[in-house]
Order: sequence, then structure tokens, then C-alpha cells
Amino acid sequence: MTPQPPRRPPGPSLDDLASSLLWPLLLRAGALALRPARLCTAAVLLVLVTLVVRLPDLWLDEPGPASIIATRAVVASGDIREGTMQLSPSKVMEGVVNMLARTPASVAERFPWSTAAITLPVLLIWGVLGTAISRSAAREVSLRDRGPWTADLAFGLSKWHSAALIKLGPILAFCLCWAIVACVGWLLSFHVAQIGVGVVYPAGLLLSLACVVVGLCLLGSMHMLIPAVAVEGTDAIDALQRCVAYALARPLRLIAYGAILIAQAVVLTLVLHWIIEGAISACANAATAWVAEPGAEAFRRAAAGEGPAPEGWSPKAAAALIAFWSSLLRLGIGAFLVSFWFCGGTVQFLLMRRVCDGQDVEELWTPGPAAAAPTEVPEQNDADYT
Repeated sequence: MTPQPPRRPPGPSLDDLASSLLWPLLLRAGALALRPARLCTAAVLLVLVTLVVRLPDLWLDEPGPASIIATRAVVASGDIREGTMQLSPSKVMEGVVNMLARTPASVAERFPWSTAAITLPVLLIWGVLGTAISRSAAREVSLRDRGPWTADLAFGLSKWHSAALIKLGPILAFCLCWAIVACVGWLLSFHVAQIGVGVVYPAGLLLSLACVVVGLCLLGSMHMLIPAVAVEGTDAIDALQRCVAYALARPLRLIAYGAILIAQAVVLTLVLHWIIEGAISACANAATAWVAEPGAEAFRRAAAGEGPAPEGWSPKAAAALIAFWSSLLRLGIGAFLVSFWFCGGTVQFLLMRRVCDGQDVEELWTPGPAAAAPTEVPEQNDADYT
């Protein structure tokens, strides 16, 4: 019998190569965001925030913050959509910055007192429900556990102070630094103190430089702030320190991971938009197929959210109901974006923590006795994977 030559071990497969990489875990953010429980939580968050933002309309004689936010959000969404279709990252980034930074700044500048009145309730709603979504996503990624949504909501309620302070704290800190520099600069109005202000002016420059650097770090990691509280179960100060430290330690990694999430969010949002609008259009066309004109056109326009209501109380009521149910379905697009914001931030925080601190993705803080119980974690290579 002729001896067989020794068989060579098989080479690494594509799955083996992919399993050693970290960034593919970011591609799970879309599936995590589409879980029904998280979508429902995000939809409730959107409804509650919208109701709070509309409160200033009760005492203002002009369109309040809600109308400005809605108008600018439509423009920013158009920029993001056009930038995606034109493969223009700069246009996409411009839309994101307009939506997340310039819109709140313009609202605060135009309606300072109304903005101050609604800021804390909005931050509480955003923080509590956002922590619930992030905690749910973290449990699924780290522990492969899909527990009841009530447990995640209870966790979010228990962390309400950290979730609200982690957004409000940096704003107050930046305002305090601005006030300090402004007060010292006010002394320039007096001839006696002008030389003294010139002497201490470098301190103001250093303080402003620190604010700009920290602000850029927080701007790049703002989607990881609440997930840091949900993953680590820590307070707002520690979560802020972690996110700023990760941004300073690995800025290119932060930008690359963020770009992957933005591209994924844009593509999935466009697909979801086409699906929802297609369903609304198909339902409106089928429902009005045997309805005489011009009533059929009025009902189709109501479903599309356009045009005046038809004449008569019954057609108006029917058109209003059609518009309501259609807008409720469109709410799913906004709910997906909110859910993706927290789920994507959770996954990116876990990966940045792995890269910077060496903690495994499967390590998750758990309240109560379970936090002290050791859990078996499969051995991982400590190399810095891409």
C-alpha cells in the first residue's frame, strides 16, 4: 500500500479573516436598530420630544422652535440624501453638522428663554429612553441576551441623572469658560486694567484652546456618550472622560468607524424611505382605484401629505385619518434614525474601548450581584485589530 503524502492544513478562510477584525461588528448596527422593541422606544422618544418642543408655541406669537427645527431638518436631510446620491462626503457631512449643531444653536439664539425652558425635559426624555435603547443593544452584542424591554427602561430610569448631565454638563462647562473669558475681557473697557488683561490674555487663549479641543472630541463622540453610561453603568463625568480619552487616543479610528456608521445609516435610511413611501403610494392608489375624481386625487394627496383637504366634513375627516396613518408609518423612518444613533454609538463605544483599553467586547457592567460574579469569556488575541 503506497503511503499517502501528508495533507497540508487548510489555509485561512474568509470567515477566519473576518473574525479577527473589529470593524465588521459596526455592520450589525442596522440590524440592532431595526428590532421592534427599539424602534417602538425610539418612536415614543420622538413623539415625547416633539410634544415638549411644541410647548413654546403656547406662549409665543410667532412660529417657535418646532417649526425652525422641522424646516432645517428637512433641508439637512435633503443635503444628506443628495450627498449620498452624488457620492459627496463633504455634502453629507454638511447636512449632519447642520442637523446636529447649527440647528440647535440657531434655535437657542432666536428663542433663548423658550430653549432654556424645554432643554431639561428634552434631555431627560432623550437620556432615559436613549439609555434604554443603548442598554438593550449592548446586552445583545456583549451577552447575546434579548431581555424584556421593561428591564432596559428600568435601567434607563435608574440612570436618568447621568444621562441628562452627560449632555447638559459640557454645555454648562463651555458657557462657564466663555463667561470667564468675557468677564476678564470686559476689563478692557477700563484704561487702568487694560495692561493687566493683556498680561493674562495667554491664559484665555489656553482656556479657549482646551475648549475647542474638548469640543471637537465631544462632537466626534457625541453618539457614544449615552452608550458609555449604558455599557459601563458609570456616572456622567467618567463617561465623558472615557469618550474624550478615546477620541484623543485614536482619532483616525474614531473617524473611520464614524464614517462606516454614517454610510450605513444613509443607505439604510434611503432603502427604508423607498419601502415606506412605496407602501403608502400603493395603498393610496389601490384604495382610490374605484373612487371618482376629484375625490380620489384629494385622498391620494392626503396620503402623500400634500394639497388641501377635500370639501365636506366627511371627506375631510377621511382625508385627515388617511394622512394621520400615513404619517404614523413615516414615523418609522425617524424612529430608525434615532434607534440607529444609539445602537451605532453603542457598538462603536465597545470597539473603541477594545482598542484603547483592551477590554473585550463581551464585557458588560451588570447591576446587582451579577456584577460581582465572574463570567467566563473566551480567550481573545490581545493584538490591536483593525
